[in-house]
Amino acid sequence: MIMSTDIWNIITAISTAVQAIAVVIAILYAIAQLRESARARATEAMKQVFGVLSSPEARNERKLVYHSAGTDFGKVPDEQLQHLWNVAISFNNVGLLIKRGFIPSEVVYDIYGDAAVRCWKVLEPLLEQTRIQRGERDPLPYYLKYFEELACDSERFLRRHYPNYLRQTY
Repeated sequence: MIMSTDIWNIITAISTAVQAIAVVIAILYAIAQLRESARARATEAMKQVFGVLSSPEARNERKLVYHSAGTDFGKVPDEQLQHLWNVAISFNNVGLLIKRGFIPSEVVYDIYGDAAVRCWKVLEPLLEQTRIQRGERDPLPYYLKYFEELACDSERFLRRHYPNYLRQTY
């Protein structure tokens, strides 16, 4: 009888160990599935963002921004101004997606960081003027803040990874 009890104790211990291993494997599999799902969502979001930013219209609007450096925005026709705002809003949306973790920041900084920095430098006076008109005198403004953050973070990234960046661009 004693031997029979020992055998059952051993069988119970082995069964418990096998169950524990099965649970650990199931948890690891679930984690891998969640990571893959998150990666797929991020990839889809990146495809959408790059589709928007690389469209001919978006590229032409950025070109318009680049050529607007030093412009008195108070004298810009409304139609042209709308194109400038489209660029600012697009970059603000991208900045928000980065901030919320939907798309990887360094991929955007590497591909569109220069464009974000250049557009911010041109459009900053327009945005600051608009913030003042909206009554935003706080040192941490809300209006299009993700565009500003995207430009600042992109510039830091570009300086760190491309040391000659500022000498080549500005």
